[in-house]
Amino acid sequence: MNTRKWTLEEKIGQLMILGFEGLSPEDPSIQKLAHQIRTHQVGGVIPYAYNITDSAQITHLNAFLQDQAPELPLIISVDQEGGKVQRLKADKGFLGFPTAEKVASLSPEEAHKIYLQMATELAKNGFNLDFAPCVDLNPESYLSPIIGELERSYSSNVDVVVKYAAIMMDALHQKGILNSIKHFPGHGSARGDTHKGFVDVAQDWQKRELLPFFELIKQGHVDTIMTAHVFNDHWDKKYPATFSAPTLQRLRDAGYEGVILSDDLHMTAIHKEYDAETAMVKALKAGNDMVIFSNYALAAAGVPNFKPDPDLPEKIIAAVKVSLAKGELTEARVEDAFARVKALKSKIKQ
Repeated sequence: MNTRKWTLEEKIGQLMILGFEGLSPEDPSIQKLAHQIRTHQVGGVIPYAYNITDSAQITHLNAFLQDQAPELPLIISVDQEGGKVQRLKADKGFLGFPTAEKVASLSPEEAHKIYLQMATELAKNGFNLDFAPCVDLNPESYLSPIIGELERSYSSNVDVVVKYAAIMMDALHQKGILNSIKHFPGHGSARGDTHKGFVDVAQDWQKRELLPFFELIKQGHVDTIMTAHVFNDHWDKKYPATFSAPTLQRLRDAGYEGVILSDDLHMTAIHKEYDAETAMVKALKAGNDMVIFSNYALAAAGVPNFKPDPDLPEKIIAAVKVSLAKGELTEARVEDAFARVKALKSKIKQ
């Protein structure tokens, strides 16, 4: 890792993972993104299904984007859990994988084989961070529309969730893929979908939903932890978990020193109430080290007239600098987040 002095603007840029439009390095939108990567305005990217046509195309695109990163490696992330949540789909020539719930019905050996195939495919296609595994618990009496109904939860049993999540994490590590356990402090009890709007879990959430996170932290294989946008006035009277400093502090109190990563700040639960610049400041202030802006209309399904913004990195950097000047955010908080991102990137093998 280079030890040269980083500017404040570059440090802020490294804290962002950005979604984008386009398929090819020749596309104007990707040319703009390439410039942002070269100038350290972006620390990572997240291709979605509309950025992917087949293996050759996405491998070429990911290699091009990675080549633009002049010093620190570019995080090239993806949502690849299996089932409904996988961007490398069988109908585009990829292997295709079962849901977490189905994997948990298999032997540990079979589960490891499946996840090793997944990790191999991700590495082959140029990805280095998988936003998985989902360690949300299913409640006993109902299924969350965005977790349980989609079979994204391994189980309602903490031990089963920890066991199969650890298998996935280990398989990803075998192929050099970073992991992200999600969605802290538990999304499985949510009766609504944060892609569509505000979700309050106060009546249903249980403390046991924290246990998979804390147990996996103890095991020492967690690379990043993704937050949930759910609201619970028992944790915080004002903010959803992503913006709640006391909620995220539970991770630090449990001994976790790695990157805390916000779920997509363009999701309706956040973006309907806060513009991107405000959301970035609130996320950093609460203790997130990296944030995701998907630039994806489907994620912001409940936000009227949402449009992707290719100029977002420049706007976010300017907004954070203003918040620093006003004293709303401290430079120490930016330094702390940047240090964690650098440490995370040091794990990426190129």
